Amino acid sequence: MIRKFVAFVLRCRLEDVLAIAFSIALIIFFSITRLFHPFTFGMLDLIFLLLPVGALGLKTLFILLVSSESDTNADTIKFLMNFFKPFLKIIRDWFPFILLCACYYSLYDNLVTRVNPHSADATLARIDAFILGNQPSFLLEPFIRPWLTNFFNLVYFSHVVFFPSVALYFYLKKEEAAFRRLMMGFLTIMLMGTVSYILVPANTRATCAGI
Repeated sequence: MIRKFVAFVLRCRLEDVLAIAFSIALIIFFSITRLFHPFTFGMLDLIFLLLPVGALGLKTLFILLVSSESDTNADTIKFLMNFFKPFLKIIRDWFPFILLCACYYSLYDNLVTRVNPHSADATLARIDAFILGNQPSFLLEPFIRPWLTNFFNLVYFSHVVFFPSVALYFYLKKEEAAFRRLMMGFLTIMLMGTVSYILVPANTRATCAGI
């Protein structure tokens, strides 16, 4: 039985195994702790992945509507299966990433500070002061310009467009290996960010008080 289970897992997609394992772990965790009620789910954090999925869905729908190859004489069940099959494939390919992104952002907002509530701001500030002689934010004050702030804000949030756009390109080109490699790399970076933030939590609004 164990050997069959291992063989089954090895045949599955890595993102599916990761999504299922992470979801089961979350269900168990919230079942045995009191964190279920304060746990929130932010749909806004998923828009950057839902947009390409929606675009693919609209493209598929348009192709199905204008296609003249559909068999109008086919029975209803077969017709519905053929109609919804491409939509199910889109959901099948993108859903693990949407699920894991939802878990990532929800955990980042809701759980990280409960796992490790002790901020490392003071320690990080002392390290900055030791290396640079002062806090980087103070040293950069003479160079602050509104247009430069807007530019770096754009760079910071570019991942909201960059990752799904490139993933959508590979998906439309039917380069499945490149699509999965890109998205798994994206998820790996997010999970590494979560782990590093749990190990060394920092409050971005913290001041350098206590240095």
